[in-house]
Amino acid sequence: MTPVGFIQRKIRDYFNPIVMQFDITKLPVELLEKVLARVDLETLVRSGFLVSSQWNEILTKKSFWIERARLEGADLSCFPPLSLEVDVPFEYWKLYYYRAFNRNLIDNHSGQHGFKDWKIVNRGYSDKMKVEHPPVSCEPNPTLETEYCFVTSFRLSEKTIIIDFMELGVSAEILDHYRPHIRVSEWCSHRSDCAAEYSLDAWLLDEDSDEMPDSSDTHVNYHRNMRQWDDLEWEKAEHVFTKYPQGVRKVKLVSSGQDSQFWKGHYGSKMAHASVKLEFQFDEH
Repeated sequence: MTPVGFIQRKIRDYFNPIVMQFDITKLPVELLEKVLARVDLETLVRSGFLVSSQWNEILTKKSFWIERARLEGADLSCFPPLSLEVDVPFEYWKLYYYRAFNRNLIDNHSGQHGFKDWKIVNRGYSDKMKVEHPPVSCEPNPTLETEYCFVTSFRLSEKTIIIDFMELGVSAEILDHYRPHIRVSEWCSHRSDCAAEYSLDAWLLDEDSDEMPDSSDTHVNYHRNMRQWDDLEWEKAEHVFTKYPQGVRKVKLVSSGQDSQFWKGHYGSKMAHASVKLEFQFDEH
């Protein structure tokens, strides 16, 4: 089936098989835009650009995607603010389809989906990292509702995730020449009755997932020692990467911890709300 035939079938299913007995490629542009704004997103992105130069022109228009977002009641913060002074060559369909900006790109940020998307390494014999629901024997987080968290044991455990910006529709040109700010963060705490330690490392990576040359522009480390009966508040480890070198394509987060008293069970550090965000702030190269 041709792209236009596939989309016409989708539109016919959406509206009414009796009404849609005409060639949608013959519609006036204004009406065609309204029809296409109601085609399901996957179909539109997969097939719409291939139909004709006219359709391609519609689907590359900034106004089309903003109007579609409004029609669907979507959060418009996925698009750059009007106050943005830098003329960045965005493709608005990618901004809307992938939502790469202004949201947490880590879906399983606190273990609410188990260990999905994370690589877990437990070093040495221990009871291993696990997910707590809810967090046990610690203070509540006053800033964010924390129903789940990762928790460590009496030997070092670490979890790693890599976010690929190009898989999220961010072009090499934007990463190399406009350098959107990359904000990484995670919250950590511990049980009140046992001392613990926590570390967060974040590296910027190239297209082969190799670490960029080590500097404050490409790597950050945060470490926290938490004492027994003290240091009970949830604390946010956070860093914003700016003015990084050309070639950055991904970011890697590694968070790790253990208890400091070698107690059997899960008395180690707790971690939740891991986050990677691209921001509409830029440093032109």
